[in-house]
Amino acid sequence: MRRSALLACAAVLLAACGSRAATPSTPTPRPSFTPEAVATAEREGVRVTLSLDRRRVAPKEAVWADVLIENTNAASVWWIGGGCNFPARVSATVATSGLGAQQPLALAEWKKRWLLPYTAPASFVPESAWAEHQRTGSGPACTADIRIQELAAKGVLRMRAAWDGTIGGPLSRADAPNGTSTVTASFPITFAPAPPGQFRDLAGKLEIAASATIELVGRATVIAAGEALDAALADPRFRPWLEERLADERAGYRLEGGLHLQGATWRVAVAQKVPAGGAAAVHEGGVRIDAATGTVTAVDLRRR
Repeated sequence: MRRSALLACAAVLLAACGSRAATPSTPTPRPSFTPEAVATAEREGVRVTLSLDRRRVAPKEAVWADVLIENTNAASVWWIGGGCNFPARVSATVATSGLGAQQPLALAEWKKRWLLPYTAPASFVPESAWAEHQRTGSGPACTADIRIQELAAKGVLRMRAAWDGTIGGPLSRADAPNGTSTVTASFPITFAPAPPGQFRDLAGKLEIAASATIELVGRATVIAAGEALDAALADPRFRPWLEERLADERAGYRLEGGLHLQGATWRVAVAQKVPAGGAAAVHEGGVRIDAATGTVTAVDLRRR
């Protein structure tokens, strides 16, 4: 069974006791706005200005960011683009008070992996991709190549992007927790330009970043992602089963799965393929946690 099949098994466990998460509801982009927060950073003659249309963000609202990049130098500078070639990267770091309790080393590492979609910086979606994000919940599809671009003397770049205040994967979004979030607009430049088609050493990369804070308010009172995993790990059925799976992973059999908030329920899924007498077996585990109380409502552990 291929890795994709294991992921499919995990998806089945996540969906086994409820419907698939709805696509997040987000508003139509604003054509213009008067900023409520402005931040500026300048290095090496390049100025980055971040403007936000609001300081307080409620559920179902988006915060819009305008980014202005100005080269005040009398010579060109070189910036590092990518597949979609957006000039700036705009992201938000969210409150981390809900990471839950410290776990023993192996379980802590597993918990960190399952929490990654909820702890990594949330990416703003560029305006050109916003309509697709409203429809599917995903961001722009960009290739992984690196493109070195020239910003001429006294040149200007502009970009607009938005964030709907949610975190998690495209198929399972959850409101970010109440509290202060830091929004950062970052513009990467390099001091090692080279002729087209030749390798460029990016060791001289410099990030010019401007940051401002916003307050996320009015989120539903549910336990945080880390607390949901703690509830699963406190279950006397799931914890020893997972410890066995982690021992098998240390022997080379990788765990797949994830954590998703679906309605009023957190769902934990784990899948692992292991050898079994010349064939293969798949361990599948799922835990349902009431998102309001943190109570484990169902545990499903199987081998096939």
